[in-house]
Amino acid sequence: MIGRRTSTLLIALGMLIAPAAAEEPIGTGTAFLINSEGWAVTNAHVVKDCTRVTATGGSTTSDVKMDVGNDLAVLRISAVPAGVVRLRHAGARLGEDIAAFGYPLGSVLSSSVKVTTGNVNSLMGLGDDTRYLQISTPIQPGNSGGPVVDRRGALVGITTATLKPEAGGGAVPQNVNFALRATLLQTFLESRGIKFEYAPEDAAELHTAEAD
Repeated sequence: MIGRRTSTLLIALGMLIAPAAAEEPIGTGTAFLINSEGWAVTNAHVVKDCTRVTATGGSTTSDVKMDVGNDLAVLRISAVPAGVVRLRHAGARLGEDIAAFGYPLGSVLSSSVKVTTGNVNSLMGLGDDTRYLQISTPIQPGNSGGPVVDRRGALVGITTATLKPEAGGGAVPQNVNFALRATLLQTFLESRGIKFEYAPEDAAELHTAEAD
C-alpha cells in the first residue's frame, strides 16, 4: 500500500478506477470475482481500516468480510463484470509456471490490467510459513489481492507481499514475492457460506496471452 489510511481506497476489478471528484485515494489494490453473485476476493490489508472502497467503474461495495490473521477479505460489488476465477483442486507444485494479474502502481502506469509470469519457487513462505507460496512473478504496490493462476487459468494463490530490500542481508532480493495459497481461500469462503467453483481438471493449457 502507498501512504497512510484516509477515507478512500480503490480496488480494481477490470480496470483502474478514478475516485470521486472530492476525494483522493491513498492507494490501489486488486480484487477478483469468485462467483456470479458479486463476491470479490482481495487481501485484508487492502481494505482494512478504510471507510470507503470503490470498485471498477465507480461501483459501490458492501458486506466486507475479513480474516485479518490470514490476510484475506471478500466484499460484494454492486455491478458484476462477466467472468469469475475458479479454484484448482490440487495444491501448487514446486517449479510450476504461473501468472499474476493486477493493477500495480496505479498512479503511474496505465489503467489496463498487468500480467507477469514466473514460477513457484517454494511451497513455504518466510520462516517456513505453510500458508504461503514463494513466487517469482514480479509485483509492485497495487498488485496485492490479485489472482495467481496456473497454465489452465485456475487459481493457485493470491498475491500478498514482496521481500523488502533491507531483508536481503546486503544483497538486493530479486523477485522474492509471496502469495497466499488458494486452499486457504477455500476454507475462508466455506466458513462464510460464499459459493465458489473449481476449475475443470481436464482444461487445456493456455498461452499467457490467452489467460485472461
